Amino acid sequence: MIRRLARTGTDELICRGRQEASKRLERAGVVARAGLGADHRLSLERFRAFSARHFFDGAVSERTAGLLIDRMPAARDEVVRIADDACRRRFDLLGYEGLSFGDPIDWSLDPVSGRRAPRDHWSRLDPLVLGVVLAAIEKFRASWWQRLMNLAPWLGLPALGLIAYALFLGETDYDTVTAAVWEFPLVALGMAGLLLCGLTPRLPFRRVPIPGAAFVASIAYSAYLVQKLVIHFVAQFCETHGVVTTSIPALIGVQLCIYAAATVLFLAIERPFLQLRHRLTARSSFSTS
Repeated sequence: MIRRLARTGTDELICRGRQEASKRLERAGVVARAGLGADHRLSLERFRAFSARHFFDGAVSERTAGLLIDRMPAARDEVVRIADDACRRRFDLLGYEGLSFGDPIDWSLDPVSGRRAPRDHWSRLDPLVLGVVLAAIEKFRASWWQRLMNLAPWLGLPALGLIAYALFLGETDYDTVTAAVWEFPLVALGMAGLLLCGLTPRLPFRRVPIPGAAFVASIAYSAYLVQKLVIHFVAQFCETHGVVTTSIPALIGVQLCIYAAATVLFLAIERPFLQLRHRLTARSSFSTS
């Protein structure tokens, strides 16, 4: 992971920052969502004009269609059928044939069950969903929670195994489909298992106070926000001064820098605004009462 971040250039960090700002402005309604819209023909014409230079000659050659018709007539008929169905707003998806999403097409609709997905902005999909699920189980399903607490002592080693395997998937020079699909879910499941181990009264972690644990928990979100930037700059520093990024000093140094930056961010921004929110909430509650 550190090796991949070390190769991340400043341009990519700027691009990702713009994407993050764009999604939040879009969610707030400041900017409009990108889409084809009513003038989609302009987009189609632009695609036809500029796509040719991005393909090899055979993909855009006038002879290709004739060769396909002569040598693969069955495939030609199938492509024409699918295109005709699409023009009639009918689609074959996931083993279902002739599905209709309405006219105009509503991609939020499940044509099999008739249900619609909530029209929330995509950036509101919470990557910390397992923690939310555990909190909901503790609050609303007491019997389920008790079973999890009884099961927790047996989850520690499997949880560590999931995290180790997820990190192993990411230790490649290039991103792979397997790592992209499974790395984060495996880490999330492993962390959820460790959280259960820390909460169950059957293990000593809940009964024995750990010095500094509360403070680390307080700055955890700030660390989450700054860790990629810190890792990037530490990796650049190591390359400039000839320090191997996988060495013990580099690994310890990057962790210390992350927590130092998170502490500054927490004390300078997060905590003051949390205190302001508490004051405003208390004032609003007092005025309504």
